[in-house]
Amino acid sequence: MNKRGFKLAAAMLACILSVVACGPGQRKSDKAFNGPDESKFPLTYESKDKEIKGGVYKVGVSNPNPIKGIFSPVLQNDEVDFYFSTYFDAPLFENDENFDVTDKGLAKLDIDTDNKTVTVTLKDNLKWDDGQPMTIDDYIYTYEVVGNKDYTGVRYDNGMAKIVGMEDYHEGKADSIKGLEKLSDTAVKIHFEEMSPVMRKGLGGLCSNIIPKHILSKIPIKDLEKSDPVRLHPVGAGPFKVVNVVPGESIECVPNPYYYRKDDMPKVDKLIVKVVPTSSVLSSMKNGEYDQYKGVTEDIYTEYKDFDNLVTLGRPALYYQYLGFNLGTWDKQKGECVPDKNAKMYDINLRKAMAYALDMDTVTKSFYNGLRTRANGVIPPIFKDVYDPTPTYTYNPEKAKEILDKAGYKDVNGDGIREDKNGKPLEIFFGMPASSDSAEPMAQKYIQDWKAVGLKVSLSGGRLIEGNSFFDRLQANDKGIDIWLAAWGVGTAMDLNGTYSIKSQFNFSRYSTPENEELINKVSSLEGLKDPEYRVKSIREWHKNYMNNVLGFLPVAFKFELTPYNKRVKFATMSIDPKVSEGKVMAVTAQQPYKSTK
Repeated sequence: MNKRGFKLAAAMLACILSVVACGPGQRKSDKAFNGPDESKFPLTYESKDKEIKGGVYKVGVSNPNPIKGIFSPVLQNDEVDFYFSTYFDAPLFENDENFDVTDKGLAKLDIDTDNKTVTVTLKDNLKWDDGQPMTIDDYIYTYEVVGNKDYTGVRYDNGMAKIVGMEDYHEGKADSIKGLEKLSDTAVKIHFEEMSPVMRKGLGGLCSNIIPKHILSKIPIKDLEKSDPVRLHPVGAGPFKVVNVVPGESIECVPNPYYYRKDDMPKVDKLIVKVVPTSSVLSSMKNGEYDQYKGVTEDIYTEYKDFDNLVTLGRPALYYQYLGFNLGTWDKQKGECVPDKNAKMYDINLRKAMAYALDMDTVTKSFYNGLRTRANGVIPPIFKDVYDPTPTYTYNPEKAKEILDKAGYKDVNGDGIREDKNGKPLEIFFGMPASSDSAEPMAQKYIQDWKAVGLKVSLSGGRLIEGNSFFDRLQANDKGIDIWLAAWGVGTAMDLNGTYSIKSQFNFSRYSTPENEELINKVSSLEGLKDPEYRVKSIREWHKNYMNNVLGFLPVAFKFELTPYNKRVKFATMSIDPKVSEGKVMAVTAQQPYKSTK
């Protein structure tokens, strides 16, 4: 840790350990919770200065480590990699302010509920950024990759398994996917065993990305993730094309001459996206090194908010931070989670007690400058139609102790630390990513809260975990990690299959129950596709059961998503309404980003 980071961490830890806002053992308010205040930050910025011709647009990605550099949308599972690929990869479907698919993307949808089919039709005359035609064969190939038994990514799930013939293909019993009916060079009809309401959002078994068959089909599927076309020479269909990759560090792009939205062509000559070490992001902002910063954590907001060369846009995020529990393993052969009844955290009473022991109001105020708020569920407040403000697992250490006592986790030797239900020593290993200077003191605050109710919790390996290996260890259900702190970006479709089902590789807890699967299926039913209100009620029913009876992930915080921009950019927005950015293109108003005078 650098000198500034060490001082900040030490100061924060000293501050947190002295907090007595409610006094030891007292409960915080159980009032209804409505999420972050949406009026704190502007959604859109437009400079009054005239744009210049050309220029280099620079994006700094705050990250403590080199990036993984997986630049394929069907193989990456890291948000930081997505920050890079979003400039040269075009999504197949685009959504409106309600997250429903429009006809503005590369493709449009036609849903036939009676015949259980979805027709995907590409726009005419589309091209990849290498000039080769994009056809429906590319989209069919995308399914063949994701559904293949040798696929190394995490996009294959319950929804995709409901395509006719997909399971046979996935298990190697068939060489092709029966339910993919090619209609023409630009259209495919997909036949489903079951339809899902999230199809209107572009999910529910629908691949929302497309990959270039003419390049990737030459490589065995098992080797794609490590291949040069994925790591060094990615080909996409977005507004930019990649001309150079420095592994782990940066990409350099130029405008894509084949971009299908001719009116939206960038007006800059070049785009550079580069990792900025977390420890130096503040000095970078002050010195005006980049036009836009991604991945900047809320804990440093107060240190850059007065820089007069920046404007910070913000909105409540499609996001929740969570405490995960290692409750099983992934059976690759069966393609499903296998709960382990002998897992240390398997007793839901232990998980609930750990939830009640956490003073999240203090954590969010002290570490995030009030830009995060205590979460009460896995559905963020931005989903206004299904969000329930009822508090859950509010800070109540006395209740945590009561639950532990009743469940048999008692201090049998009088040392203040509880043993397990068999009277044997209980030590819980906590995986915490080295994501920022505040990670260490925050981890110690969590550990302190659990110690206050008699639970011994230690950092896995005695230290924070380096970012690139963190999710690899979670995905492998590393036995050296019993619990961990991470976050989910919540999909706009609220596709529960993608994260919470027994068939989802993203279900890192590896836990589900028959009732959980039944309620997920209810949310995904044809009735929900026909009747949106039925789906809303079903989501609320599922959520209540998940929080009370499953709890593979304990949501701990919602947040504001902040993006600082240098004021030389002509236009920037974080609005989810696509109409806000109509007619706006990437441009700058000066040769170099501005430096702060403060």
